[in-house]
Amino acid sequence: MGIVSGNYFSMLGLNPAAGRLISPGDDTTASPLAVVLGHAYWVRRFGADTSVVGREVRVDRQLATIVGVAPGGFEGTFKLARMDAYLALASMVEPSRLANRDALSVRVLGRLRPDASLREAQAAVDTIAGRLEQQYASTNNGRRVRVFSQRLAATGPQNADQFPILILFLMLLVSGVLLIAGKNVLGLLLACASSAARDGRTCRARGEPVATRACVSGGSAAHRYRRYGRRWAGRFNSRPATGYHGLDPRVPDLPERCR
Repeated sequence: MGIVSGNYFSMLGLNPAAGRLISPGDDTTASPLAVVLGHAYWVRRFGADTSVVGREVRVDRQLATIVGVAPGGFEGTFKLARMDAYLALASMVEPSRLANRDALSVRVLGRLRPDASLREAQAAVDTIAGRLEQQYASTNNGRRVRVFSQRLAATGPQNADQFPILILFLMLLVSGVLLIAGKNVLGLLLACASSAARDGRTCRARGEPVATRACVSGGSAAHRYRRYGRRWAGRFNSRPATGYHGLDPRVPDLPERCR
């Protein structure tokens, strides 16, 4: 849902696909709530039916009238968020919030004159920001405004020039997590391999036959299960534990010196 000012569509030079677009007359607290449907949503939800213009819908528990449809191909000025509908700013935002100079939730768009450049626009905006700083020193002290082209401003974050840096940071973060996880798994594998090799060397030094590493590990597990399983089973069962289940009886217990 896009919340826009009354001159939003006219500033962008857009024409409606059906009905009309939001105008300055809709952008007042006394105006009825008007909604403009996004073109893709209009096609998907209403099958491109032009008779939806004038229909009432409920938005945030309020009745609103569909006054028109945005043109095809226009999906808003945020590339990462397709807008299904548009409402007038003054009809959805409390007047006290708009008057609050500490509220920085509104993004400003503008069109350059054909003979103007971004550098000239930045100089003009700097002049305006300086005047506001003098007039509202308590809220605008040190506050600066930067001008971006539409290609960058449409990416969504407030600081559009930092968007590529944000993507790079996320990629590095994911790579770091994967690297740490891989290091931990590798450490566990090396520890298991070292322990198994040490057990095999100890048994061979004692003259015990060792067929495979799996037999050494299996025998050790069987012995531990017998030793501790009986002890815990006796605590929770009135009958004494007589054995264990689920292990291969062909795996012999290792001698005490090989545990």
